[in-house]
Amino acid sequence: MLNRLKSFPAAEKTIFVLMNIWLAGFFLSPTGKQHYQFFILSIVLSAFWLIFAQKINYRSLLNSKVLMSASFYALLFLISIAWSNDLGFSAKFKDIKTFLYLIFFALVFLYVINGQSKRMITVVNILIVAAVISLLINLFVFYAINGEDMSARFFGMGRLWNPLWAAAMYGATALTILAILLDKFNQFKPVFRGMFLLAYVLMLGAVVLTQSRTPIAATIMLSLFIVMVSQQSLKIKISVILTSGIIGVITLLYSLPFIQEQMGRGQSYRLDLWFGFIERAKEHLFLGHGGGSNVPISSPVDYVDGWYHYHSTYVASLVEMGLAGLFLHLLLIVTTLSAAWKMRNIFIVKVAAIVFIYTCILGITFGHGILTRMNSQWLIFWMPLLVIAIYEISSNKMSVRNDSPDVQ
Repeated sequence: MLNRLKSFPAAEKTIFVLMNIWLAGFFLSPTGKQHYQFFILSIVLSAFWLIFAQKINYRSLLNSKVLMSASFYALLFLISIAWSNDLGFSAKFKDIKTFLYLIFFALVFLYVINGQSKRMITVVNILIVAAVISLLINLFVFYAINGEDMSARFFGMGRLWNPLWAAAMYGATALTILAILLDKFNQFKPVFRGMFLLAYVLMLGAVVLTQSRTPIAATIMLSLFIVMVSQQSLKIKISVILTSGIIGVITLLYSLPFIQEQMGRGQSYRLDLWFGFIERAKEHLFLGHGGGSNVPISSPVDYVDGWYHYHSTYVASLVEMGLAGLFLHLLLIVTTLSAAWKMRNIFIVKVAAIVFIYTCILGITFGHGILTRMNSQWLIFWMPLLVIAIYEISSNKMSVRNDSPDVQ
């Protein structure tokens, strides 16, 4: 990893290091505020340098259907801010910044990676190490220092302050680790197989400890999918599935009373929220209430009356940008997965597609939008999308960089 870094030009090396520190900060930053401040000092300033130094080959971006679909969605969000219900320029400017931050991150990420698998592998390795370290720290703090019992919903520090965000990040990491383990199983020494398997079990366990039902279901479902589509023998696949099934049944029987107690938690409230927001969406059905709008609902259920947290990225697109926004949201997903399918022979694209599907599943039951808040869910939606877009550009024999000999 260090040898690869030494070969980078000085400016590129600096940007690469800063980007990886910021990405690792989703797991390791003590507070969200510090992580945000580092984003300004690293990603935003790097993006400004790339723009003013004319380092980006913007023509290459037009060769990506994924980036074009993302641009349509983001531009509608930006335009719709004009009629949002936020009062004052400062509130609207905050929403405009969320649009700009996505652009800045995309430019930096696309420039640094530029279709080079070794660099992407380095980023993935750094994130896995950061995830394992953060999980060990958070487990120690949560259970040993804070004295929480096993019935409490597990969460971490910084960007993982919410059980849902913690589940989202650790679930995405678990799927990535499992995909790497099965793909490189025959190449790994036994010690590395054991390390990756242990890391996967830890991540999956962390997701379960958060008691977040959708991430748990999505992680288990996609884990089974990864096993089934792997290149391992049918005997190994069946053994893994049967073993997992037996462990799952034993766990289910052992924890059945607790599961029955938790099954009703929040379910009816989400339905009340969604129905309430759909009613509000009908007021501005085609173009919505505007990007970044706070649209409280009127509900007969006192607990959720007046809420403006959508608890679904799809509902968020519908309320804020109407049917047009929801259509572009779904079009973006279909376009991204279609591009990934065409490049399914590229291992990194397959992993990115799995994480992207995972995030799209999570978006059904929680989230405030795919663009409005730069949180953990934001990262695991846009980063896999950008990975797929990078390889889509490379497949067209184009380079994101103006200083590359491959520029056409």
